[in-house]
Amino acid sequence: MTNQKNNYLTRVGSVFPTVTLDDEIMSESEHVDYLGVRLDGGLRWNDQVEKLAKRLSSNIFVLKNISSLNNISLSKLVYNSLIESLIKYSIILWGLSSQNNLERIFKLQKRAIRTMLKLQPSASCFDHYKELSILTVPCIYMFEKIVYVKEQNLVKAHQHPHNTSKQT
Repeated sequence: MTNQKNNYLTRVGSVFPTVTLDDEIMSESEHVDYLGVRLDGGLRWNDQVEKLAKRLSSNIFVLKNISSLNNISLSKLVYNSLIESLIKYSIILWGLSSQNNLERIFKLQKRAIRTMLKLQPSASCFDHYKELSILTVPCIYMFEKIVYVKEQNLVKAHQHPHNTSKQT
């Protein structure tokens, strides 16, 4: 056994299995990107949310520039393209990772709404979601989860032999 292998095995111990390929130890990665989704070793989704937050922040800047044209239809189109589409992508994976992760994206969504409507940073967005026909981040998560379950036919009605209809 080479010194590299011995040092690695000593450091890792028996907690983690060693993966080898052609007698070479494969190094463990902190995260991996797959189809735009960043997976970390513990599936905590913090890296994915961090990546998403950075992209949303950049796109909110674009939304701010578009909103200066005072065209709410155009602003909403840009919102749907640059903000909501990113939030929706893979939300069924990271949506229940932690309250902090969901709250972080929700705050960025509220900042996008305020930017689009030129509201003060402390202004409530509650009524504006309905006015603009925009779902909140928690609602997007629930909607996407329901659509996934329906599309995959994961819920089947419980069938039993008992007649439960009302007899007259």
